[in-house]
Amino acid sequence: MDEEILTEDILDENHIINLIQNEIHNKNDNLNYSDNSEKESELISLNDTSKSLHTWITFFEQQQTDKFKTEDINLFKKYLKVVKRLEFQAKKQVVITDFFFYKD
Repeated sequence: MDEEILTEDILDENHIINLIQNEIHNKNDNLNYSDNSEKESELISLNDTSKSLHTWITFFEQQQTDKFKTEDINLFKKYLKVVKRLEFQAKKQVVITDFFFYKD
């Protein structure tokens, strides 16, 4: 019983409104936290990753400013190769007859 019991004091209208607003605020904070945790667990496909890296590399190559160093692009190209290799390894070869005959 470490928590303070809210009914110990006689509350006026302002105190009641403040208590309700605080409860609503706390519930919203809890909802936002659970929404964030769901977004963090979203899996990104290898195909989407590959497209995004390719887009980033294209954007990077188009820049004319000194802030984008040509040495840095090699890192992104390296990861694009890694993703492409993972994408290739994830493909499963099947027999063509699997498309024509019904299997149980």
